[in-house]
Amino acid sequence: GELLDKDGNKFKFTTQEDYERLSTYVYEYIYLQLVNKYQMNRVYFNKRNSKIIEEDSNDADPNVLFLSKDYEKKDRVLVIIQGTGQVRAGQWARSLCINKSLESGTCFNYIEKAYALNWGVVILNPNVGTSAENHTVFAYDNLIKDKIQGDFVIVAHSYGGISTLHLLAERQNFSRSNGVVEDEGILSRLKAVAFTDSVHGRLRKNTKKYN
Repeated sequence: GELLDKDGNKFKFTTQEDYERLSTYVYEYIYLQLVNKYQMNRVYFNKRNSKIIEEDSNDADPNVLFLSKDYEKKDRVLVIIQGTGQVRAGQWARSLCINKSLESGTCFNYIEKAYALNWGVVILNPNVGTSAENHTVFAYDNLIKDKIQGDFVIVAHSYGGISTLHLLAERQNFSRSNGVVEDEGILSRLKAVAFTDSVHGRLRKNTKKYN
């Protein structure tokens, strides 16, 4: 849907303060859609130390990411990692949400495609934690690694590409003995990565490959 005023006119920029206020309403609306339309569950975490906390916690810095219902039981899980900046969970770009449409600025169509394939979905919120890279590792360790029964794929947008390479570097745990692969680490479950407008470069940490 498009963002229109009560007279049916598209958004017009006034002040940065108004723009930031509107952006908050937009991501709050997207959160409601994730919960109400797509039946996703919220997982709250402390953005200072990335620990999962209870929804009714008195912690001063709670934030949230989203999991589809029974995602861990699916044969495949789609993990969505946004870029850096002011975007929140469920968004690709807030400017697209405001100036064009929710269809172009959100992850909704990716969720719908995943649901059509009977996949689970995990949506990260990398811009509210200690760092996007650490948030991505936190999500993998707590919600993917020992949780899902199948495999997973990643869609990494913009800075999400850098976060993905950081995750691969930190969680490879690759080992081989006498030419036989003993432990592929994350590679044993990760089946594909799609980089969309990614800003990543080469993986800096030494990586091991096998034929």
